[in-house]
Amino acid sequence: VFPEWRYNTSVGLSAENWSVAWNMRWIDEVDDLYRPAALTNLGSADEVYYHDLVGNYTWNAFTVTLGVDNITDEEPPTFHSGFTMTTAPGFYDTVGRRVWAGVKMSL
Repeated sequence: VFPEWRYNTSVGLSAENWSVAWNMRWIDEVDDLYRPAALTNLGSADEVYYHDLVGNYTWNAFTVTLGVDNITDEEPPTFHSGFTMTTAPGFYDTVGRRVWAGVKMSL
């Protein structure tokens, strides 16, 4: 899977004890150059955008982090790639939207 273009961008806002960041990942359309033509006609994948949001809040020695990956629950493009799942699972987000959290204590 080799797109011609691929971009990652991030915009953030922060104050004394909190921060928030929006991340956008864009993958250009991809042609599957190694697909057997007799097997399928799904030889290309459409472009895809993934949006992520993460926030941090620090109180005394604790930092709480909350994030949402793939906010829009974007499905990975379907094409024959020789991989399972009719996509490239190591390249595209195959899990979908997910919420996560973490707590860190600094000594």
